[in-house]
Amino acid sequence: MTYRGEFKNGVVVFRKRPRIQEGAAVRVAPVGSGDKKRPRETRRISAFRPVGTWDGPPGELERLLAVVQQMRESDLTLERTRGHGKIPA
Repeated sequence: MTYRGEFKNGVVVFRKRPRIQEGAAVRVAPVGSGDKKRPRETRRISAFRPVGTWDGPPGELERLLAVVQQMRESDLTLERTRGHGKIPA
């Protein structure tokens, strides 16, 4: 016999009270668990629009980006050593 319900806050809530003995072993599976859904296609869009061009010396932009990356890594290391939660690497 199959009973329908919803999974809420870690508990299965049935639509109707099932006629099952207390303590009986049961099997719970999501409806449609056998469906093979295709992953949703996504496209990347930029949240920023270009505002100009780089007029600095060649290689300067890469150097600045490397400095920013080093600063970010230093900040993350400091946060990890202070134990302020989980911070992605």
